[in-house]
Amino acid sequence: MIPKDLRRFLNLGREMHDLHASLWELDEAPSPADNLATQQTLAKLSGLCQEVDLPTSQILIKGRIDDPPQNSRELDILFDAIYAELKGKLFLYVPSHRAASFNQSAPSWAVAPHFPSAAADMASAGNCFAAGENTAAVFHLMRVCEHGLRALAAAVGVKMSADSGTWGGLLGDIQQEIKKMQTGGKPSTKNDLEFYSQAALHFRNIKDAWRNYVSHARGPCTEPDAQKLLRDVPDFMAYLATRLGD
Repeated sequence: MIPKDLRRFLNLGREMHDLHASLWELDEAPSPADNLATQQTLAKLSGLCQEVDLPTSQILIKGRIDDPPQNSRELDILFDAIYAELKGKLFLYVPSHRAASFNQSAPSWAVAPHFPSAAADMASAGNCFAAGENTAAVFHLMRVCEHGLRALAAAVGVKMSADSGTWGGLLGDIQQEIKKMQTGGKPSTKNDLEFYSQAALHFRNIKDAWRNYVSHARGPCTEPDAQKLLRDVPDFMAYLATRLGD
């Protein structure tokens, strides 16, 4: 999606309407003053067409500035080009509560510097939510979480294996390393143990509640689902970022 200021399209329509009305009301050939006014309006229209990405219309209108239309019929030929080119555009209305998530670095993603490898999925999650693609938003949020999961695995000393490619495999390996810490077989502090244990538990809850659901096509996610995770995942990643990162 490419955000456009709707006011530019409204301005385009207003200038078209006013120019058409001025030529339609003429009872005789346009005077020099009329032609000058038409030329000035055509120049505005040319600029507006360029701003809203109507290149063909912009070229056609610009070519008539020095030879302005003399009646509404000639003008309609130019306007038909605008209408035809607009038909190739898709305009998407995004409600305000969704628009806030589009193409922005929300404050909740202040964790991004700690996990730069997840930045693209952070942005995609918001963009998908803005577009009403709730399941896709949740999918990208799970990918964000996976960056945190791998950081946790590295922190506790998990050696990546073929089975570690799955969340279940990674969590199993992580739990084994945490058990070594609990039994004294691996150096750790109480704070380390609490942090790693809580993080691992949270990841397992995410896996069972959301990751498996969205990854194995068990059903669509709703807007409330996506909204909840757009709040919860950044908070969890911020918690991880207090000790972990790429």
